[in-house]
Amino acid sequence: MTLFNLRKLEHQLRKDQVTDTQGMYYLMINTLLYSLSIYFPTGNKATGWMFWIEIAAVIISNGAGVYLSYEVNRKGDNKDYFKRFQALVFVLGLRVIVFVILAMLAFSLLLHREISDPISELLFCILLNAYFLIMVIRSFKRISKVEEVSEEKEFLPEAES
Repeated sequence: MTLFNLRKLEHQLRKDQVTDTQGMYYLMINTLLYSLSIYFPTGNKATGWMFWIEIAAVIISNGAGVYLSYEVNRKGDNKDYFKRFQALVFVLGLRVIVFVILAMLAFSLLLHREISDPISELLFCILLNAYFLIMVIRSFKRISKVEEVSEEKEFLPEAES
């Protein structure tokens, strides 16, 4: 894996020497860095142990999402992981925005608490990341499934006796 030598990486990409596994590592590292980057410049309302639990939840869920989706795809038809991942994350991200809005509304109405409360925010973050992880894995299972042998038999002509 190339960390700083851009010319070397460009050469490897041009010569198709970067494997899907290496690409998955790049994606996982990027995902983790991007996930954590929102906490430092803006500062989060959670402090102390709650802050670290929230960061751990983000790291674990995002890292697990990349790794598990890669494994599901590899064990399935092993096609176009990165194209699938990017497309699914985009669409699921839009769906999560709607989910977040509805969940925040329901949470506020049912528990009479604002989502900005640190404990509420921590619980919401953990639930949201778990939900997103489950949705990514379920989508990958649906699209990378290898056809069953019994389904293939339906399309094969029967031998005449």
